[in-house]
Amino acid sequence: MPILRQLVESERLARLEREHALRIVLRENKVKELYENFKKSIEPLDWGHLPNLERIYKLRPISDYIFADSSEIEEPSEEKIDCISAFVDGWMANAKSELLRLLPEEFVSTLCDLERENWLDLASVVFVCPAHRHRAPALIGWRGISHHLNCVARTDPEGRSDFASSSFDFNLAGSRAASIFAARLGFDPAAARPSDLDSRKARFICTHCPLTEKRGMKGRHVLTWKECVRLSFGNTCNLIRPDMVSLD
Repeated sequence: MPILRQLVESERLARLEREHALRIVLRENKVKELYENFKKSIEPLDWGHLPNLERIYKLRPISDYIFADSSEIEEPSEEKIDCISAFVDGWMANAKSELLRLLPEEFVSTLCDLERENWLDLASVVFVCPAHRHRAPALIGWRGISHHLNCVARTDPEGRSDFASSSFDFNLAGSRAASIFAARLGFDPAAARPSDLDSRKARFICTHCPLTEKRGMKGRHVLTWKECVRLSFGNTCNLIRPDMVSLD
């Protein structure tokens, strides 16, 4: 009989564990739905700068809800919605504050006529993500940079976010290249935004890049201005001048 009681108790505990695991999954799904609804209040193009879902799960009020011992699968309270909103607001504010801090004085000195809150919107603001240095994509302007916030952010269960520990690198060569393309396309480099340059739909050819051959034909790649800025990171083209790039 003692053995039978042990088997029954073991099975009971295993069942309770399975039921608890299922409740965790169901509550995570409710939090996911809550977060998706929250995102609808934001422009879809800006969803990329939001903290990922795993960070939301780890917030203290959200985590307490997900792992609660209750056998009920209650709906998340208003407190949980406020918690997410406050976390996202802090996330955005801290990220922008850190990025502004990283702008070199040499660059900032050219922006005397522009409000500080608009600096990150410029096409000449070019960063590199530390998590992708081997590919080193050019992160241009706030929208380009913000899609990599999850790569560097550190967060805690209390909702605090830190972007300084493993932050982005401002790329001066890329910034200079973007300024050159802005001027080439008729914009003020100290005020031009990425969307301004995009609107020109211009294409370029780097005359310093080697010819490539494909199907017996030699030529050079036709590039967008953003691809040219990325090219400026390289050893050959990191001092891009107007005569180095010709319009297609």
